[in-house]
Amino acid sequence: MNKKIPWSENDKLFKQELESGYKWQKLPALYFELLGFSVSIPDLSVRESIKDAKNWLNSVDLFINDYPIEIKSRNEIFTSPDSFPYKTIFIDTVSGWLGKINKPIAYIMVSRKTGSMLWIDTKDYEDKWLVETKIDRVRGIRESFFTIARDELKSLDSLVTLIDSKKYES
Repeated sequence: MNKKIPWSENDKLFKQELESGYKWQKLPALYFELLGFSVSIPDLSVRESIKDAKNWLNSVDLFINDYPIEIKSRNEIFTSPDSFPYKTIFIDTVSGWLGKINKPIAYIMVSRKTGSMLWIDTKDYEDKWLVETKIDRVRGIRESFFTIARDELKSLDSLVTLIDSKKYES
């Protein structure tokens, strides 16, 4: 009998998802690096136990000119905001976002199917983000997620302009 292991105990799936996501962090890092920005990706670190998960709440995927950025790789096909296949996009878990002391200035969404990258500004999250509770099919758990309308997705060139202008106020 093939019994499904709960997400909180499934170290193999956790590490698989973590390592896959870490690889996708390299695409926006390379993009910004090639444009002359200062870019750093923190080393990958893995929890020993689910009990240690709280120690990673403030981890950051990528720094661009010292601004914290989160990267979310997605299995959807998209090349622009208009081609994103749903009316809303999941940004992060509510607990993940609320647990961060130093909030990222942006979430970059990477299509694993096309390599295209779009981003979401976090500056006005209180006004624009909604909460949806859904089943996470990969982890097999019910979770509350922050979402936003797909027309809030932006092309990466506008994030380049924002960071390059140094006008972002945290």
